[in-house]
Amino acid sequence: MSKIAGIYGLPTERATNLLRKMLDQNNELYEFNFTEKSIAMGMNCCKKVERQFCVNGKLLLLMFEGFIANRGELIKSFNLNNQSVTDEELIVIAYLRHNESFIKYIFGNFSITLYDHHSNIIILARDRVGMRSLFYRYKDGVLTWASNINQILKVNNDSKINNNFLKEFLVSLPEANHETAYNDIYRVEAGQIVILKNSTLSKRFYYTFDFKIIEYSKESEYIEHFLELLSRSVNASISSDEKIGFSLSGGLDSSSIYTIAEDLLNKGKVAKKNFVPAFLHLNDRYGNEKNYIEMIQEKYGRKIIVIQADDNWFFKDSIEFTKNLDEPYPLFNVSFASAIPQYLKEKNINVVLSGAKGDELFFGNLNYLSRLFLKGRFINYSKDLKEWNRKENVPFFKLIYKHSLKPIVSNSYKKSRQPNWIKLDSNRKLLDIENMKFNYEDIINYYTFIIKRAGHEWSNQYLYFKNNIDYRAPFSDIKLMEYMAGLPINLKIRSGYRKYLLQQSMKNILPEELRKRVDKGAHTNLFVKGFKNEWINIQPYIKFEVLGDLGWIEPRLLKIQLDKYYLGSFDNFIEFPSIMRALALEIWLKGKLI
Repeated sequence: MSKIAGIYGLPTERATNLLRKMLDQNNELYEFNFTEKSIAMGMNCCKKVERQFCVNGKLLLLMFEGFIANRGELIKSFNLNNQSVTDEELIVIAYLRHNESFIKYIFGNFSITLYDHHSNIIILARDRVGMRSLFYRYKDGVLTWASNINQILKVNNDSKINNNFLKEFLVSLPEANHETAYNDIYRVEAGQIVILKNSTLSKRFYYTFDFKIIEYSKESEYIEHFLELLSRSVNASISSDEKIGFSLSGGLDSSSIYTIAEDLLNKGKVAKKNFVPAFLHLNDRYGNEKNYIEMIQEKYGRKIIVIQADDNWFFKDSIEFTKNLDEPYPLFNVSFASAIPQYLKEKNINVVLSGAKGDELFFGNLNYLSRLFLKGRFINYSKDLKEWNRKENVPFFKLIYKHSLKPIVSNSYKKSRQPNWIKLDSNRKLLDIENMKFNYEDIINYYTFIIKRAGHEWSNQYLYFKNNIDYRAPFSDIKLMEYMAGLPINLKIRSGYRKYLLQQSMKNILPEELRKRVDKGAHTNLFVKGFKNEWINIQPYIKFEVLGDLGWIEPRLLKIQLDKYYLGSFDNFIEFPSIMRALALEIWLKGKLI
């Protein structure tokens, strides 16, 4: 996993020294640096590719990490004959043709820093979903940017903690917006471009989520289009490297990604690859998914690495890990979640694919019945009522009142409610998933939620990228997301199914028993073990001295709930995310105060 860094506005020698500090010369990756006049920029990277371009006397410097998903389209539109052209070269050509609008033509998973020497322009940009992090600081005419906040802090020791960000973190799910945990360090947001030109810094969104209603006459057309988009996304994700890792869970999402890759390989649609699928095995009645993994292994004949994970319980190795994060985040499952990236790192595998975001893309609830009712589709409405009643035993009264009539008059948004131990208030109104009406506004806000608040901003950065693993999630392809947003909801959930379109599209690709499953293993035992085995290690933090002194929480009330978790009582799981955020914030702040 590469690291980008740069400084503009300082004397050359000083900028060069600071750049070396940001990139960490002891890093195991290949290093590329460039310095001239008042700019120093560079990156640690896995591959040696051209990053300095001179075209018609115009010098361009490009620091790019990630991959371009629409390579074929760009090569065709640029009338290029060379299929081996690098992603960097495609970006430079796009910039030369379209200037600052070039980013609109690039699709994929990336962060970009481009310096145009002739025009004295610096451009920072991220992909539309924000799969890779990029931060910057602009103060007193000096622009500093990097892949991680910690790189910027290495050369700017006067940045102060942003209490407003921390308060919002405590009362609500963290959101990957412009502000960060530090007052003068900012995040380049998903779909955003930041430009420094003539000493003026500007920023704008080149992309905001939108979609069109998809209407086909036959269900098979929906299935065919979906499989085409998902296969294209998987193909783009596996094209750049010969050795590809897969993180398997035994569920539909990760299994679908892996088996599509195998299917593409078997049909000769991708160059020969060495796939390394890995699976975390839990030997308990609730989390054991091994039988589904064995089905895949039997069908495709490739050995799947089984990593025993019963000892990777919640909170294990998490205290020091949380203290050292760039921003607070409740990754208390770090031992479990790091097992596969650490294994792949040992095997010199730099890319891993997962089924992340599948659950979000196929989310739906029975409130879609109200849309059928309002649109006058009474035949479909009546048919679905009967199906849900007959196959899922949902009472007609509930189907008609709760899911057909109530959503019409209810509000899709609610004020963020706080547990009794939080002394802060939030005016932020959140989309109420249970009361979604699935109208245009709700769907836009839901997918914006996926992009900004689903957690990949932090989990990708702290779990995979820190292990030099390039993390790719094909379900996060923006064209696939736009397609899914425009679908009828009953193609996502249907009586007898939970991910109907995916399950239908995976015929003859997934093993049948796996394809038809509607349940999923749980990691409950790891939570129970974690509270029992790590209780002594979290004791110094559950007094919540820092948050208590700040007046943000009532420590006594919070400790009562934590004691219940320790005793194995998870009856109040609604507050669990809030409690974990409070604990992560306490640990993180204590680490900063030492």
